Amino acid sequence: MGRPQTLTSSPIALDLTAALDHKRGTGRSDLLQLAPRLEAARKQLIDATADDCSHWLNWPRRLLEDHQAQRHRGLLSRWLTAAKHFRHSVDRAVILGSPASIAVLKAVFAACCHPYHNELSRGERGGRPRIYFASTHSGNDAIQGLLDLLPQGRRLHLNNESWGIVALDDGNESELLTAICKACWNVLLGTTAPGEEAERTMLIGPAGSPLVEFAEQANLPRLPHFSPLPFAGEGPGAIDELHADCSQNSFHPGILLAAAAMNIDVVQYLFGAVTVTDRFRASPVGDNLALDFAGYWHLLTERRGIRGWLVDCSTELKPLAQWWRGSDASRLRDPSLLIQWLLDSVRRDRLRIAIPAGEAPSGRKKTLDRNLPDVSWATAESVRGQRAASGLPTAIVRLPTVNEATVGQLLQMRLIADHCALDAPP
Repeated sequence: MGRPQTLTSSPIALDLTAALDHKRGTGRSDLLQLAPRLEAARKQLIDATADDCSHWLNWPRRLLEDHQAQRHRGLLSRWLTAAKHFRHSVDRAVILGSPASIAVLKAVFAACCHPYHNELSRGERGGRPRIYFASTHSGNDAIQGLLDLLPQGRRLHLNNESWGIVALDDGNESELLTAICKACWNVLLGTTAPGEEAERTMLIGPAGSPLVEFAEQANLPRLPHFSPLPFAGEGPGAIDELHADCSQNSFHPGILLAAAAMNIDVVQYLFGAVTVTDRFRASPVGDNLALDFAGYWHLLTERRGIRGWLVDCSTELKPLAQWWRGSDASRLRDPSLLIQWLLDSVRRDRLRIAIPAGEAPSGRKKTLDRNLPDVSWATAESVRGQRAASGLPTAIVRLPTVNEATVGQLLQMRLIADHCALDAPP
């Protein structure tokens, strides 16, 4: 499979310098001794998915290749077109889904959009609607509070008042999701002219799901993701099979469509996943992002009894870090591994601040002008030193910047590492 030539993605990097400790059996040589087992885990995953283009490991590349080959006729292009029509019709979007799907979408949104996105004007938001998330676990008051924010009870004629619904059925609590969607839909109907509600609604799910049945009853147009995959050798049910696996797949059709509705650069997001997958397939242990993480975590668990970790990162990445960490109870107690996500570059101008630097002979306080990102790096380095003195490991994941490609890499790295775990998934 050829890599799309028009895309670039600076790779993220795993730095275990402050985490390796040969005296405790977790050194680089110990990691390299796991190479045969890690190679076997890689081969098993690759062999198991070799003939399945819709598998989560192969799906991002297959979708991008189709997009490059067919352009406007490709499946991804049709999804992007549907999402664009939705964005142009609304100024606010209510995103409904299960907690698992909402967690991924929140992580992508927080990382890729302005930190105060909903406070900006339409122009300042770059055409993105304001985004509001509600999961099936949000509860009565949270959903009612969200509806309080939305104009209702009258037809809306101004662009900055219009709102719409994106609902994603990933197979988890489908009936409850559909019921919540219907309640929001009934409120939406009071703000639209006849037929206009179709432009403000994207109901996403596999054929036969309660949400899709509701969409059919409401005479909403059939979204292009329900069409058969236009790939040779793949049948009409392939998309629905992807939906069935979406709780473990951050790149399944529903996530991609909902992300596109938020004007996330889905192509770069997918390409980030492809970047990590290519490295996973080709790079040896010791220079393989996902395999090295899986192997190192195995060493910590087996030889030091470390079963917990925390991720330290900038604010916009915290929802992604929460997803990355997972909900395994073993990681919620006594976390002994710290993973620092450090940025090589920031998206905005570096903020200059004055740092206290002791006192001059005259008694006046001295200050030192520093860039805020440099202060963050120095703080992270200090934390690593303090932890090393206490015998605690710290791993670093270096990120070139924060964008869709970086997010795609982090998500795919975690998925692959889980599937190549040498013991129970971390």
